[in-house]
Amino acid sequence: MHSSYDPAKIEPLLVELWEKREIFNPDNQDNQDNQDNQANSAKEQSYVMVIPPPNVTGSLHIGHALVNSIQDILIRFNRMSGRKTLWVPGTDHAGIATQMMVEKDLMEKEKITKHDLGRDKFIERIWEWKHRYEGRIKIQLKRLGCSLDWSRERFTLDKQLSKSVNKAFVEFFNQGLIYKGKRLVNWCPVDKTALSDLEVDHIDLKGKIYEINYQLQDGGYITIATTRPETLLGDVALVVHSEDKRYRQYIGKKVIIPLVNREVPIIADDSCDPEFGTGVLKITPAHDFNDFEIGARHNLTPINIFTDDAKINDVYPPLQGLERFAARKKIVDILQKNGQLKSIKEHQHSVAHSQRKKSIIEPRLSEQWFFDVKKFANQALTEIEAGKIKVYPDNQQTILKNWLTGIKSWCISRQLWWGHRIPAYWCQGCKKYFALLEDQLKICPDCQSSQVKQEDDVLDTWFSSGLFPFSVMGWPDKTEDLKLFYPNSSLVTAYDILFFWVARMIMMGIGLTGKVPFAEVYTHGLVRDAKGIKMSKTTGNVINPLDVIEQHGADALRFALCSKTHLANDLKLSDDNIIKSRFFLNKLFNAGKFVKHHNTQLGANDLFDGKDCSNILEKWILYKLYVFVEQTKANIAKYRFHDVAQGIYHFSWHDFCDTYLEITKVWLTSKRGAAEDNRRAHQILNLVFSQILRAIHPITPFLSEYLFRDIYPNEGFLAIAKYSLVKPEWDNFDVTEANEFLAIIGHIRSIRGENDIHPKQLATLRVQNAPAGLIKIFSDEQLVAYELAKLEKIDYSSKLIEQKGWADFSYKNINFQLSLSASLDPKAERARLDKLLAKLVDKRDFLQNKLANPAFKERAPAKLVQETIVKLELVKAELAKLNRS
Repeated sequence: MHSSYDPAKIEPLLVELWEKREIFNPDNQDNQDNQDNQANSAKEQSYVMVIPPPNVTGSLHIGHALVNSIQDILIRFNRMSGRKTLWVPGTDHAGIATQMMVEKDLMEKEKITKHDLGRDKFIERIWEWKHRYEGRIKIQLKRLGCSLDWSRERFTLDKQLSKSVNKAFVEFFNQGLIYKGKRLVNWCPVDKTALSDLEVDHIDLKGKIYEINYQLQDGGYITIATTRPETLLGDVALVVHSEDKRYRQYIGKKVIIPLVNREVPIIADDSCDPEFGTGVLKITPAHDFNDFEIGARHNLTPINIFTDDAKINDVYPPLQGLERFAARKKIVDILQKNGQLKSIKEHQHSVAHSQRKKSIIEPRLSEQWFFDVKKFANQALTEIEAGKIKVYPDNQQTILKNWLTGIKSWCISRQLWWGHRIPAYWCQGCKKYFALLEDQLKICPDCQSSQVKQEDDVLDTWFSSGLFPFSVMGWPDKTEDLKLFYPNSSLVTAYDILFFWVARMIMMGIGLTGKVPFAEVYTHGLVRDAKGIKMSKTTGNVINPLDVIEQHGADALRFALCSKTHLANDLKLSDDNIIKSRFFLNKLFNAGKFVKHHNTQLGANDLFDGKDCSNILEKWILYKLYVFVEQTKANIAKYRFHDVAQGIYHFSWHDFCDTYLEITKVWLTSKRGAAEDNRRAHQILNLVFSQILRAIHPITPFLSEYLFRDIYPNEGFLAIAKYSLVKPEWDNFDVTEANEFLAIIGHIRSIRGENDIHPKQLATLRVQNAPAGLIKIFSDEQLVAYELAKLEKIDYSSKLIEQKGWADFSYKNINFQLSLSASLDPKAERARLDKLLAKLVDKRDFLQNKLANPAFKERAPAKLVQETIVKLELVKAELAKLNRS
């Protein structure tokens, strides 16, 4: 064993070793000697996940480190619990994101555009980019410790997944669910492509309301209010509410649109808000979603006024080619000169922006492909209500259900070159579209004409991602993987892609396989800095996971992320969190050195089974171990990763290192009792430490594997070892007196530490009202008590009187005095007692508030309520004694 743990040297070696032995491939997991799970079939014994495929646009960020650490915890835990596990790796072609990155790269380095290269050559360049960055991502995931089965690696544009996408499109098209239509879409004038509602952010901005006088055909004028005066070029009507007395007489009359001099009708529609502006709205169906709906109801013909980059088209030649906001300024100036601009008022309103480019979205009338998912959304809701899918935490399940309830058709076409080209063809003879599988002859199925042309647009990236849980298993082919590993067991992802990805996987899984794609979904929060601020390069608060791994190791990063993960809450991460995790792992490493030093004759399987255990401190650690392991298992099952990390930290640091390890040192160095006692001490020491390594392995796989293989070199890989070694009967051990004994020792050690008493200075302990059981354990474990508390004498006969040089403390109904140095400062002792008093007051208040909460009494088990009442009474008793002291 190394003198100190060096992650930079050891972690890469273990990655290589795991990969060489292919232990993460489920095909090689049949002979594990750890079958806790007694499922009836191979399907029931499996645990399957697919990675949320990272985009091939660059390196992994801290969010990737979080989601993949959480997934790896689940996979490693289930593998060690005896299940055949499969975690499928893969990457996403990320259509728009990757294409824009490559376009930017070409312009910066070669001063050329995609059009200079042409479609085929440009796509070749993107494939080169993909191979370069996909390789980096693969290395980074391995360095993080992810136990993925790389023999099943997938890419959303590879041959198999393209076949799946092709088949899915054709099936939905033939069912009449995919269609092409001219509708209003979110248009990004920078990327020149349609975007779905989920790719749009709505941001509050300071804007203006312009009141404009429109001339009535028969004289006079009517005033409208708008935030976008430039769109008047596309006005096809004015609308008022039918009950608005101010304008009822104008319904059916005509007005003349400024600048373009177009006559349009004034119509009534009850969607018009009389309270907004003047109560009269201009209707521009080609550039406003609400106007589009009104126009459809009244059979109004939309007029498009913009080019694909949001410049004025030939609808008004004097401004043709002018950018939309420059056109707004120009039109306002013209209206002002013509006397038609009545007023301009400040106005706060929500404006749609492209998530990716941050540009203002332009609603645009465009021919796009749409997918009517309402049928599958309803089926998804039914499955959720039936409990076939559970989303954690509960509030995210409610959010998902609400979104599915109000779902609209999904715009699935994108005006890009990189992606799955839509497998729809236009027949020149029939003048209609049809869809074909990749291996079918490209002829019209109706008229057999070969004069057909494939659609140029590509599918939204999320279409292929929505198939991921089953496409990676070989669907539509009936493969063995599909049979064994679909549906998946669970899915882990950030809450911000609940609609983008999770909802679509559920709908498409139901639509194409008849099954929900996974049983459970865990949504985690986003990683922010220590102040809760979103990480960004401009803010300068980004934590690069690769830098952290190089400096502190992957395990320290993983443990820090796990310990900060509270369900779907955003987590605050700082360098301090990672450093503290590194200190904790160093503590475990040093404990491992001690165990190995006293482990020359024992193996990992030469462990104490708990039978014929009579020593109360040995029973105590076995009981603690049982509770710790069972709580850890329960917390993993409930995705309570913060509680998992805290439980491991508390047991490993406090119960084991600070307490039991110190007890064992006393036993082994004093050579207590018979040889069998010492052998049992060795065995239990190994049992407990081996279990700690097993419990922490899913979170910190490198350190735990390294220590396991170094201390128990003949026991194989920890990654495929049995997770739990505890016995149910240990839960029945009565450890009350052991808890009391150790609590008193803890009090003494605290007092010594607070008073800076040198370890070599031994003390006398006076005890009053000690029960017989406590006296017995202090007698039986005198060596432990004297060594851990640094005592030279325990006096049960002397009266306790206030005396200089002695510290008073109480535990339950027992009073104690501990001798200190003659120079004890009474003020310092009073300060110490005040500090303890404040802690007990806080504890009392916490318990009282808990019991005063009706929800706690109604929902908590009766046993827990009673235990809380008992705890409160004990705290009150301790407070009374401390006040006397």
